[in-house]
Amino acid sequence: MIIEELYRNFCENLKKISTLTPDSGTSEWTKAIYRSFYKGGVENGFKVWAKPNILAEGEQEYIVDLCWSKELGSEYKDYMGLELALESEWLTSKDEIMWDFCKLIDIKSFFKVMVICVREEEVNLMLKEMTETIKKSRIKFPGENYLIVVFVPLPTISSPKQYVIEGYKANCEGASDKLQSIDFVFN
Repeated sequence: MIIEELYRNFCENLKKISTLTPDSGTSEWTKAIYRSFYKGGVENGFKVWAKPNILAEGEQEYIVDLCWSKELGSEYKDYMGLELALESEWLTSKDEIMWDFCKLIDIKSFFKVMVICVREEEVNLMLKEMTETIKKSRIKFPGENYLIVVFVPLPTISSPKQYVIEGYKANCEGASDKLQSIDFVFN
């Protein structure tokens, strides 16, 4: 799987399983995001770990909000490592977002996913902050790739009628590219 495919699958799964409305709160959005990544992990043969109070289907939370592990059996000796690690912060401060993002920098995983919701005018600042933090990191894993998923509420953060989902990919050196933006319009 490549990062573009991961992003596309997430957006497609979110649209398929979503029952979100303009009045949905943070916990509903978090559940929908986790369910989408849970579905993707299971479909690709991974064991999915997530917060039990958010996502009943997965195993208990392991290190981050949600992760996919590769395991050959049910014992620790069958554990092969993490394929994906995910952190999500919805409508929180820059500092809270960056603390969670730093967890992703520290963890060994091929795919590191950060899902955030910020105002349109904050997107470039957050992306710059994240890529600069990747660049400063002293320990890098050559195979790691970051997927930064940004939900931008329109017309305003307090009364969204729709969201634009913007995806960005970054490598272990912090070089980033924008992926396709997708409109998320409520059913």
